[in-house]
Amino acid sequence: MKTGRLLPPLALCVALAAGCGTSKASVSTTSNRRQAASSDLPTIHGAGSATATTSSTIDFGIMADYLGPIARDYSDPNTGISLSVPPAASKATVPWQQAVAQCFSGAGICNRAGGTIRVSLAIGYNPQSGEALPDGSIDPTMNQDLVYVLAQTLVTCAPVGGGPSGTNTPPSTYPSCTDLSFIDAHTGRGVSAVSGPSITDPSSDSP
Repeated sequence: MKTGRLLPPLALCVALAAGCGTSKASVSTTSNRRQAASSDLPTIHGAGSATATTSSTIDFGIMADYLGPIARDYSDPNTGISLSVPPAASKATVPWQQAVAQCFSGAGICNRAGGTIRVSLAIGYNPQSGEALPDGSIDPTMNQDLVYVLAQTLVTCAPVGGGPSGTNTPPSTYPSCTDLSFIDAHTGRGVSAVSGPSITDPSSDSP
């Protein structure tokens, strides 16, 4: 059984525009099932090599930029997710364009209403989501794996869970949120996803 620990409402958001859900911490569908549903994947136009700053256009108009490996280690205290710079010898076996397509097929939370998707490569770890073991610990779904990190900015989002319990108060909205989807660079499987106003883009040049 897959399980995930609840995260603070302010840390995770669901976009008001259709397509972004709650923290989809793990996706266990096999790559074979993904391939069987390939007709649902968007068409990607652009260069096929995974070189930095390569751009492609998705068939519904969204741009995706491949930026190469992250430049520095990254961690988020709210979600527990950490990323490290991959070794120089690390090689992805799934093209980054396929990772983008998979993100729109349910392996991630990429949103057609969002902006340019920024794709980077990292070693990912998320101790808060995975398979529950008999001793109560969690075997992480994303456990020091080479992953594509797909970052996308949304213009409006709201905290998960709605207003205070027992009231009709609508949830607060935020002017901007960042979605992060993590796609295994060897299998194309979605292994984690988070969204929120406090989430930052790991591929950013900012420390």
